[in-house]
Amino acid sequence: MKPTVLPSLATTVVGSFPQPEWLVDRAALLSGGVPRVPRPTLWRMPDELRELAQDDAVRLAVRDLERAGVDIVSDGEVRRESYFSWLAPALTGLDVERPGTAMSRVGRPTPVPRAVGPITRPKPVLARHTAFLRAETDRPIKITIPGPFTLTALTQDEHYRDAPSLAMAYAAFAARHFGLAHLRVLPVVDVTAGLRFALDVLSEPGPLVVPMPAYGPHHELAQITG
Repeated sequence: MKPTVLPSLATTVVGSFPQPEWLVDRAALLSGGVPRVPRPTLWRMPDELRELAQDDAVRLAVRDLERAGVDIVSDGEVRRESYFSWLAPALTGLDVERPGTAMSRVGRPTPVPRAVGPITRPKPVLARHTAFLRAETDRPIKITIPGPFTLTALTQDEHYRDAPSLAMAYAAFAARHFGLAHLRVLPVVDVTAGLRFALDVLSEPGPLVVPMPAYGPHHELAQITG
């Protein structure tokens, strides 16, 4: 496929697309808070039809984005219960059957995966979904993935025993593009990495007041960066 020449100011989307009512139980999703471990009861489709239904939902999202003139198209994250819960079951070393607890951004105790052993990625996580999206549009595509900082903040650590070690374990497989290295992958630095760079490199020693992003896990950034 011939590479697309993007405009100087290319457009894309941030966040997830509304999932169709026939795909998820929206009332259950909203009432239970953002899932950090899998909640299969949120899906209206039975297991044997779920991936096919998610494929259809991706097609609808892609067509909407194309009609809107968006330059860099995503799958709308319509396959996901949340930004994170889809990933933990694909990794070794995480227990989602007997989850731990973390505080949500609104102060609510939330079930999260427990790190109980070395975290590894035994097989590609997003290869099939990325290939499907690539086949659905001739525009550049974007797949969103949580970074090591977000993953660390949403994990109860019972193995590494300190946040930097847990973050490095997550970073070890994230650096390999989640198994997408065989594709033309261009990693895009996230907000956390940019803010950490500003704190580490551009700030003077001494007290510093930083307007934090609204996303809850960023509140621990100062502790992790030192």
